[in-house]
Amino acid sequence: MEETHETGRESSWRAVWGIAWRSTRGGIPTLTRNGVNGVMFSLRTPAEDCARWIAELHSDRIRYAALVRTSFEEYQERLNWRISGATVMRYLTTLCGFGQDA
Repeated sequence: MEETHETGRESSWRAVWGIAWRSTRGGIPTLTRNGVNGVMFSLRTPAEDCARWIAELHSDRIRYAALVRTSFEEYQERLNWRISGATVMRYLTTLCGFGQDA
């Protein structure tokens, strides 16, 4: 399998749902919303459970299509660089007065 380095943002842009594993060593668990743009598994979740989730999703065309649609909506509303930049600017303005006239 080819290794990819896409972020959660890029996966949602492509309307590709994601499977993530919750870890205490980095990553951004807030990117994946269970049932909205993917699923978040614990690191202790058996591989069989993850495979079962994928198989069930792929066998249900309506559920799969809904997850693809909501993944793209997450990109449009939350997981894109325009929104991220505006959020950072809002934080800087609020916390530091950055961007405000003197």
